[in-house]
Amino acid sequence: MISGLQSKLTRRSLMGAAAGFAFAPLGAIGAERAHRSIVNCVAVSPDGASVATGGWDTTIMLWDAARHVVTGRLTGHAGSVSDLSFAGTGELVSASWDTTLRRWDIASGTSLTTYKGHRENVSSLALSAGRILSGGWDRTARLWDRESGDQLLEIEGHDGQILAVEFLTGSGLLATGSYDMTIRLWNDADGSATGMLAGHERSVNCLHWKPASGILFSGSTDGNVIFWDVNNMREIRRILAHDGFVTSIAAVPERDELISVGGDGVLRRWDIASGRRLQETLPVGRPLWSCAAAPDGSAFHVAGHDGFVGSVGRNADRIEAW
Repeated sequence: MISGLQSKLTRRSLMGAAAGFAFAPLGAIGAERAHRSIVNCVAVSPDGASVATGGWDTTIMLWDAARHVVTGRLTGHAGSVSDLSFAGTGELVSASWDTTLRRWDIASGTSLTTYKGHRENVSSLALSAGRILSGGWDRTARLWDRESGDQLLEIEGHDGQILAVEFLTGSGLLATGSYDMTIRLWNDADGSATGMLAGHERSVNCLHWKPASGILFSGSTDGNVIFWDVNNMREIRRILAHDGFVTSIAAVPERDELISVGGDGVLRRWDIASGRRLQETLPVGRPLWSCAAAPDGSAFHVAGHDGFVGSVGRNADRIEAW
């Protein structure tokens, strides 16, 4: 996620004061109580039934994906919620500018584990096989045991804030993207450096790994999405994806496709094999900060400025605000 970029654009941070956690169940929150400021991140559950969003207001909203209504709210972070990922259908992991990550039980709203170690804002997270990878403004990536909360590795080497992290599942590697314009690769067993990918001309804001193809995708403030052959450490393709910065990219499950959003307020869908644009929405009139695809590829969820949360159907051109 790109909370570092947001800070530089807005020249301020939004830090909340909530020290505990609370859960508001279905019926307790109406649509008018959804996010009132920037929404940094959106995630969709593995079954596609639920969507989670996190924002500058320090809260996590839970949504019914079909009805587009809020079903719950998680509070407990004392800073902007910068990234989210479902751990199965029953748990959620969040990263925050309060320097921590949290693991939540969705049904009860209980904060199960708090992960402490970063010295500055945590900007991004990724999950894989019982582990969490996080990156932060302290220029470190950290690997955690998801159940115990123990820190397994601390990785250093970037010359700028880490804005994106990814498990390169099946390769034995971790990837980090930074404000220093590079992507660095690390051994996931001991954290040793294994290589660097350079090609972007501005900060690397987002990463996505597609194991079946062996391609790592990166999005940048330079407006480009680059396809990387990690095995051969080379650039395969470069797409000028957005007019302005690229903020988020995600693969479409079960399809050879990628979606992206950016500062131009547009969602685009791409054919990975050819790089051809398959779908382009009308702009929503504000930056979009995050995107996620439904598990069946039928819909795409987005989050952005001014509390904006919405979705668009496959091949549709208008994003529906929730």
